[in-house]
Amino acid sequence: MPREKDFNQSTVIKKCTFLFANNGYSATGIQEIVESTGINRSSLYSTFKGKDELFLTCLDVASKEEISALNEMNKKFTGLKFVDSYLVSAIKSQTQSHLFKFASAEFKLLNKKTQSFVNAHYRWRYHFLLSIVQEGQKTEKISKKLEAKDIVVMLELITQGIQNLSSLADAEKLYKKSVLRFSSLIKKKK
Repeated sequence: MPREKDFNQSTVIKKCTFLFANNGYSATGIQEIVESTGINRSSLYSTFKGKDELFLTCLDVASKEEISALNEMNKKFTGLKFVDSYLVSAIKSQTQSHLFKFASAEFKLLNKKTQSFVNAHYRWRYHFLLSIVQEGQKTEKISKKLEAKDIVVMLELITQGIQNLSSLADAEKLYKKSVLRFSSLIKKKK
């Protein structure tokens, strides 16, 4: 692949996010990154100081995109509509989901800074979803039959199940089945 004339950091991060999401952290080598992005090895090291820093940058960008998307969903939807849109987004954001999946699976291979970032991201998402579910229970758009924290754990398990599937068709089937079962547990009876 010919070298890029201009070093575009955002393009490099997108390409590297795709590589890390498909191969994992440990299976993605510096040479593969250089070949895929078309940048010089020296540019890579002068900008990111190595694979650890590049991976952390990819996680940071993916995290910011997820936070932004969840905040937008929260402005548009409440209660079960938010839950539904959250699960739909789990299907659509496969690359970001796989990136965090590999970060979790290869957690011990990562440096302390990256481990801390991954933990903080998951804590933020858990608390964000918990506040949505609690608000839904207060406004009676979500049933109080279950503890809010249990609903969030189930929601995360469903999301992880959807994200771990490789094909979109299977993900959509699982999504529909899971949402029906999940919704029947947390719907407010009229």
